[in-house]
Amino acid sequence: MGLANIEELYNDCLYHIFDFLTTEDRIIFAQVCHRFRQLFINHCAAKYRVYTLDKDSSRLELIQFCICRETVECLTIDLDHFDTARCYRTYGCETPENCFQILCQTLAGMLRLEHLVVKQESMLVTPIQKPFDQILTAVRHLPKLRRLEIRARDANFRTI
Repeated sequence: MGLANIEELYNDCLYHIFDFLTTEDRIIFAQVCHRFRQLFINHCAAKYRVYTLDKDSSRLELIQFCICRETVECLTIDLDHFDTARCYRTYGCETPENCFQILCQTLAGMLRLEHLVVKQESMLVTPIQKPFDQILTAVRHLPKLRRLEIRARDANFRTI
């Protein structure tokens, strides 16, 4: 056989190896090179074609979602995910605004995104300024975006 390194293996062999990796190792695998990233996307993309980012989404799941961004067709973003107190409790993250900025950068690369829903069901405790404006700025040039829904409550908790 005489293979010099793992990059010379056939895709079938790499998929077999991939099945034994932990989530963290799969993410690292996807960051090695373009070919490995594409294998990751081919393996995981179905999960992220229609995706909901909510308060229960884990950090590792978000990273995988960002890697598969080109395959997302329908996305729901629940802004409660970026509540400062919840982020700190769940991830030990003190800066949800950094996570939000990564999300906005990821949104700009979602070339297949057709349907976007942005929800804010409760009052957020977060330093993120004008989250709806930032999201709209991120998606303004997406070629396939045909439907945008914004669900929010005003200060008196009325749905608008």
